Amino acid sequence: MSPNTSHNERRQLQRFPAAELLVRFHTSPLALGRGEKAEAEDFTRTGLSLITRRPLKEGERLRLTLRLRLDHGEIVQRGVVAIVRNQKPQQDGYRYGLLFDFQANHRMRALKTQARLGRMEGILDRMAQLASRHQSGEELLQGYGKK
Repeated sequence: MSPNTSHNERRQLQRFPAAELLVRFHTSPLALGRGEKAEAEDFTRTGLSLITRRPLKEGERLRLTLRLRLDHGEIVQRGVVAIVRNQKPQQDGYRYGLLFDFQANHRMRALKTQARLGRMEGILDRMAQLASRHQSGEELLQGYGKK
């Protein structure tokens, strides 16, 4: 996956597909329970894009639980605070750009939280690279028989 090089691009970090990342969110900081499910479309250590049917407002704060499934276990980060930065209506809901708020509270300022989010980004990066190599290999094999 190559980074977007558009001049209008405000993003500083390359986004990685988040196929193995499960997201639940609360709109209230005091809410209990598991939260609402949402689909993560892509992820960086500074934010993610989220798809949900629930309308959210730009500037709204969310409390997230991120669960990255791996072959042998998972990495979970609870209590991630994110701010809705933009929205794009889609056919069956909305796509939101979220920015993690590392100044929101003690947990978000903790190096442990930032390191775990960076680790998640690294794993998703490697997954994307492997998928790309696998796809390229299949294309080579298909082209080989046509010559």
